[in-house]
Amino acid sequence: MKNLLTAYLRGSMGNKTANKNKRAILVIVATYTLVGTLWIYFSEESLRWFISDRAAIIRLDIIKGTLFIFLTAYLLYVLISRYARQLLVSEGGRIANEERLELALSASKMGVWECDLRTNAIYWSPECFEILGLENLNHSLDSFTNALHPDDASRVMAAYTQALSKQIEYADEFRVILSNGDLRWILNCGQGKYDKEGKPLKLVGTVQDITERKKMEIALKEANELLEYRVRERTEELEQVNLTLLNEIQERKRVELEIIHYRGHLEELVRERTTALEARNKQLDAEIEQRKQAESALRNYAQRIIVLEEKMRRNIASELHDEIGRDLTALGLNFSIISNALSKDSREKLGSRVDDSICLIEDMGRNVRSMMTRLRPPVLDDYGLVSALRSHADQFAKRTGIAVDVQLEVIVPRLSDEIETTLFRIAQEALANVAKHAEASFVTLSLIGGDGRVRLSIEDDGQGFDPDLDRPKGPEAGWGLTIMRERAESVEACFSIASKPGQGTVVAVETGKDS
Repeated sequence: MKNLLTAYLRGSMGNKTANKNKRAILVIVATYTLVGTLWIYFSEESLRWFISDRAAIIRLDIIKGTLFIFLTAYLLYVLISRYARQLLVSEGGRIANEERLELALSASKMGVWECDLRTNAIYWSPECFEILGLENLNHSLDSFTNALHPDDASRVMAAYTQALSKQIEYADEFRVILSNGDLRWILNCGQGKYDKEGKPLKLVGTVQDITERKKMEIALKEANELLEYRVRERTEELEQVNLTLLNEIQERKRVELEIIHYRGHLEELVRERTTALEARNKQLDAEIEQRKQAESALRNYAQRIIVLEEKMRRNIASELHDEIGRDLTALGLNFSIISNALSKDSREKLGSRVDDSICLIEDMGRNVRSMMTRLRPPVLDDYGLVSALRSHADQFAKRTGIAVDVQLEVIVPRLSDEIETTLFRIAQEALANVAKHAEASFVTLSLIGGDGRVRLSIEDDGQGFDPDLDRPKGPEAGWGLTIMRERAESVEACFSIASKPGQGTVVAVETGKDS
């Protein structure tokens, strides 16, 4: 070991004091810490700045981590080489300097080697034996090449020869076969020394065990591939669900347009028959009865559409919870297990990438829960109308910035599921209209009950309108008011809207004895 360090420390740095040697050690540690910190911070920020695709960021993280290992290994090699040359202060101080270098190498978990190209003899530091895991390693180059994995041997020797011929620094990753048959990944860096004619005399370098890093890279790559597969699979399922829901909505709108068109036709038919009332009194009575039956059938059909829509929303929300939510939870647990299993050194190298993957899974979980809430708020089924209205009002205020005064009374006994769903959907549609059209800054949401009646009202301080004059135009205009009115009629409730320009709007629905 002393001969190896003596040869490795040979240089022309001149005499240095003991204090300067201590400062040199601190420079190595500080430089490594600074470079590592700057690399981790700026590389992460740069990736997020230029790339928005999280899957691409995860793949680039593997490349960035490999580059980080090479750069830091080379940085340590350069710093240790510079420090080693400074340790050759004098003949009397050589032993102390060698001990400091051994301490630095041990702290960085690296071994030093030197190959005499004139004799092909290799000198190893004790750390090399431990890192390479070879008890029978001797001082010949053949003993080292025999330990290389057969698939790596030719490539390693070619890189070794190329570095000497071009007088460039040598850096390579390869596998060695341990005495028990296991494989170990090694990072090997070196630099040649040449005579005046450019003939190589010797090659000095370091070895570092990177097996854990390689295992983590493989595990992370497999996890990333699994995550991408799951994301693609669930995305396709969500697209199919969205397509189905869109088709249902379009079909519902088509049916409702037909209902409105048919209703208008009936009204026109009644007006035409009214002109012949005296002559066709008996026939008119029959036609009026038919009209009532048709309107009843239309209301029943509209109510059926509403029930089917709510059932579809509930089924879709349940599928999202049972399938996608379960898989995301399992995937998050797997990443947490990987994160907890990382060693301290591996955590410093790979922890940020694992944490980023966990954050991505959590974001997907929040998006799925948000979609479930929009389809069918679970609080309505679990805790009833009052809790659902209060939760939706809070979300509306946060999303739009419009203040909401919630005045809700608990209705005892609890209303039927059909009535609770109808009142909640009417409140939901009314608040949506406030956000779109009212230009309001304050909304009052109230629910009161008593004497067998329940009254829901939504009042805003917006610009208002004249319900008799400001009627929406176009084939699909005014859908919000029409849907709210038909929802109320489906549960035999009274629906009303009161508004004046500049005085806000009040939407109310009342169900009970006289509704």
